[in-house]
Parts: sequence; structure tokens; C-alpha cells
Amino acid sequence: MNEIRRCIKCKTYTLKKVCSSCGEETKSFKNYKFMINERYIIHRIKEKGLLNGD
Repeated sequence: MNEIRRCIKCKTYTLKKVCSSCGEETKSFKNYKFMINERYIIHRIKEKGLLNGD
């Protein structure tokens, strides 16, 4: 399963280890607002337009 990551500099979400927007390294992002085993979290973030670089 892919891990959701977040760029610290531009605050975008991605699945890559390097941000495609600014080139900075991304960090693992765990948002406890959602359930750990939620199946559709990536789809919801994509719908909001926050996920870059599938």
C-alpha cells in the first residue's frame, strides 16, 4: 500500500519521496483524523486536489 507523504515546504500531499512541485524531500504524514485502515483516503484527498504525483 502507498504511503501518503507531505512536503514540509509547500504543504502538498504526494505519494513520492521527493515533492514534484518544489523538489524538497517529503515526510510521512499520518493524520489521525481518519481511521488507520480507511480504504478510500487517497481518493478523498485526490478529490480535494491536494495529492500530487500518483
